[in-house]
Amino acid sequence: DAQRLNRALLRAMIGAAKADGRIDDAEQRRILEHLDAQSIDAADRAFVTEQLGQPLDLEAIVADATCPETAAELYAASLIAIDPERPAERGYLAMLAARLGLAPELVSHLHANVALARNA
Repeated sequence: DAQRLNRALLRAMIGAAKADGRIDDAEQRRILEHLDAQSIDAADRAFVTEQLGQPLDLEAIVADATCPETAAELYAASLIAIDPERPAERGYLAMLAARLGLAPELVSHLHANVALARNA
């Protein structure tokens, strides 16, 4: 269901933003841009507010990966939300990729695609 996937992606983005213990302005902006691009309704905005106030829950993020495609989408959403060059975020992404069971080649591919999108 589309709403469930959208919430999973939002949870992944927020979780990644919390990797260093706080959500900075750039991370919050990326999350809000995703909300705006997806035409998120009031219930999903309330979900985001709720998630922002809770501690990082990696188990919930990993549990949302019901198939390999969703696992890749969750990783990509996490990558979009943060600066992957920061040590805490880089460590979080490595842990997330391992927990999601993503192949290193796929992780490299996702990083390349996100980098291209950011530079466009």
